[in-house]
Amino acid sequence: MSHLEHADDMAVVSYSAEGLQRHLNTFARWCGNNMLEANATKSWVMIFGPIPSVIPVLTLNGSMVRYTDRFAYVGITFQSTARNIFTSHYAAKASTARGTRYSVLGIESYIGDLPPKEGRLLYMACIDPHLVSAADIIVDVDNTALALLEKVQRSFLRQLLGLGQHSMRAPLFTELGLVPLQYRRLILAIRYLKYLISLKPNHYAKVALEDSYDLYLNNHPGYWMDLVYALQRLRFLVELPSLPSLTAELCEKLGKAVYTAAMCDLQLDVDNSTRLSLLHGRREPLEKEKPKAITAVLRHYLVLVVNPRHQKAITRLLVSQHPLAVECLRYKKRYHKEIVPRNLRRCRFGCASVETVEHAMFFCDQTDELIQWCTTFVLAMSAQLPEILVVSTATATAVLRSLVFNRDAVCQVAKFAHYVFGVFADTALVWPEGY
Repeated sequence: MSHLEHADDMAVVSYSAEGLQRHLNTFARWCGNNMLEANATKSWVMIFGPIPSVIPVLTLNGSMVRYTDRFAYVGITFQSTARNIFTSHYAAKASTARGTRYSVLGIESYIGDLPPKEGRLLYMACIDPHLVSAADIIVDVDNTALALLEKVQRSFLRQLLGLGQHSMRAPLFTELGLVPLQYRRLILAIRYLKYLISLKPNHYAKVALEDSYDLYLNNHPGYWMDLVYALQRLRFLVELPSLPSLTAELCEKLGKAVYTAAMCDLQLDVDNSTRLSLLHGRREPLEKEKPKAITAVLRHYLVLVVNPRHQKAITRLLVSQHPLAVECLRYKKRYHKEIVPRNLRRCRFGCASVETVEHAMFFCDQTDELIQWCTTFVLAMSAQLPEILVVSTATATAVLRSLVFNRDAVCQVAKFAHYVFGVFADTALVWPEGY
């Protein structure tokens, strides 16, 4: 197929310079016969593959056509000098998504903190379309290119949740109910595959798909091999059936399998992390149903806690992005080049205990302010959870988890966490000697 037309945009393809010149001459004659003019100054030539030592001169209507190494056709940027011809497309869409991200978050200067529920909606409406651009036909086989898009996604979600750059990847999706970009783009590619197999045998796209499958059978790269590779490199392997056996129903199951693999990937990250201990075994407290385990959903506390400062405090508490020593001393600093062992990350107020969330909220008694806040909180929560009156180091995590995942108590927990973190943040960390 040598010609592609989309409205007034045309792409002409040939294996040789001579063949391309014949196509250009034919196109120029056709334009003349139909009272149209082909503009050479708006046309470009690209060379895919080895560049010849002598660059051929190509003309359109007697005017020389210039060469370029990248060009956008129907919204997709091609680059002829890169190993991956879509490298520039990834970069262009990442740049556009980044600019859109700044615009979306810029409204915070007018309205204050953007609520996560509305921020998630704006993300899906304004940023996600750029991040999934052409995902149906450009299968992700280049980690470097995909990372450009993933960086924009993670950056927006972190800022929306009020988290820093050290926050773990999994909670960005489990707390907002989103799918990681690698999986989302692959699901869209599978949906397009379902459309392709539904076409008539003589449809050009169906013929191209069958040719791609033949290339795969002969161990040559192509669209089908890219799909196989993208599925095989998932953390949880998903197999692509052969083209002759593929049906619309199998495509539906394949898409669901990729989504399930995404959820398993996120859940495994959560379960394997000691930093996310409060999220282990979580059962989401639903409004009109019994609590149940859901890997990724817009969490109750992001909706029920309306005070932005309290909301960010409880989010940081759950995903371990708080100002307490157990988290802050796990990283190297400019003047502290060694990571402090966990057992030495002790309370900054002089306690011998490790400065954990449980210690800060229930057991630290070195300041009158903390004692007052803790007493008030425990008495307020005792009616809903009597166990809080006899909380111990062995039960503190379970008690805190029960309070956080209680729709009636979560706002009070968030408020308490905000004030506790404020008290600790006002006093400098204590770095052990030698670190």
